[in-house]
Amino acid sequence: MYKDFKIGFWHPFGPHGRETTQEILNRKRKESDNNGWTLWSFQRRTQATLDCWQRELASVEQVFVFCSDGQGAVDPARDGNGSQPLDCKYYRFAEGSAAPWHPMPPGVRVPHPFRPGQTEALAFVVQQITYPVESFDRPALEWFSRTQGGWRQRPLPTRPEYLIRPGGTFPMRKVSAVLQLKPPYLSVVTIETPNSRTYDQWTA
Repeated sequence: MYKDFKIGFWHPFGPHGRETTQEILNRKRKESDNNGWTLWSFQRRTQATLDCWQRELASVEQVFVFCSDGQGAVDPARDGNGSQPLDCKYYRFAEGSAAPWHPMPPGVRVPHPFRPGQTEALAFVVQQITYPVESFDRPALEWFSRTQGGWRQRPLPTRPEYLIRPGGTFPMRKVSAVLQLKPPYLSVVTIETPNSRTYDQWTA
């Protein structure tokens, strides 16, 4: 199904939170099998960007995340770096700022390398993980940038995550794994208890 995707995300993938890529894939596959879905964290974005993503995703029925092959990627929580892997305790689906918070489902663990002072990250809502990925014709891509005026046909930046769709002239890079998402596709995760925490202010 992912070979004929209409819209999805590009996700730079490598060692993360002091786990190897193989450890992450094995754990997340087990979590999705046991719970029916899992959460896969990545760095936060402004609320304005999140709102744009949600508008673009509203017209599609299937969303996939294409994980890079991770060659040469460095763990953001490596020794000596300011980011520290901390387990997120709560999540809310990205359906608006009034969406309720929920405790992390049993058996689902979301360790995320937070920089000092940060308490929130975003996460994909994942229902299936394909790994290894069979060879397929990787399409040319367009990528979405709110600050640059919408869909772009220039080469896709290497970082961070971007909303992508077929189009343009520059082909998709090599893929190591594909995540099939479950509506509403995105969530916010936090390390703090909702009734006592200070909400991060996401500025444009």
